[in-house]
Amino acid sequence: LDRRAFLRRSAGTAGAATVALQTLGAHAVWAAEGSSAAAEPDGYGPLKRTRSSNTKEELLALPAGFHYVVISMANELMSDGNPTPIAFDGMAAFAGPNGTVRLIRNHEVRTAPGSPIGRVLGPESAMYDPLGVAGTTTLDFDPQKRELVRDFVSLNGTIVNCAGGIIFDDFGWLTCEETTAGPNAGWGKEHGYSYIVPLNGPSPGAPTTSVPIPEMGRFSHEANATDPSTGIVYLTEDQSGTPNGFYRFIPTDVSDLTAG
Repeated sequence: LDRRAFLRRSAGTAGAATVALQTLGAHAVWAAEGSSAAAEPDGYGPLKRTRSSNTKEELLALPAGFHYVVISMANELMSDGNPTPIAFDGMAAFAGPNGTVRLIRNHEVRTAPGSPIGRVLGPESAMYDPLGVAGTTTLDFDPQKRELVRDFVSLNGTIVNCAGGIIFDDFGWLTCEETTAGPNAGWGKEHGYSYIVPLNGPSPGAPTTSVPIPEMGRFSHEANATDPSTGIVYLTEDQSGTPNGFYRFIPTDVSDLTAG
């Protein structure tokens, strides 16, 4: 079953299925609250300020019966001793160690070169650009206990890490820089590249070495997606005020994007 056939077959039923699932979900939540069918609201019901299950702070407004936990907040210390960077952005979830969910997360930090404000820290030896302020962090979350196990810097020395995509065969996360700024703007090196964050390898205090992939293009990267059947990577561009492109990267080796 290829993608085109799947979309063609599912187009007629997707809308009805979505509506049905939303309706069933709303009924289940309302029933759990002990309300009568006669008083059942349209949808999930009104929103109300709700405390998180762990921090007890009122951060979200949710319908009755919904709950949430806070797993990460900017500036809080992580397991590696570094403060959690600001500007959370694109991310992906994977099966992690010991039954956890591993989340690899971008930080689209746009502060000045070398600025300490909300910066992605970590050892300078792993940085692509010592003046870089952005990168990624990795979080391991226990879905049974609903609590964070550990979090740490997994890539540093980059700038404006916007979105990205999952690499072929769930090898890891391909993070992208949404800028082409360089030394003319005060940075130590040219930026505008994609970088690999392996699913396994980075650990607290030991992020992966930031190595750009020049043949994947130097431009204002937005997101990327890998065709799971071929390993071909498709990339989008987000450059304000100019025409943007849609790119295809055909890897020499699908298991090693740095091979060109």
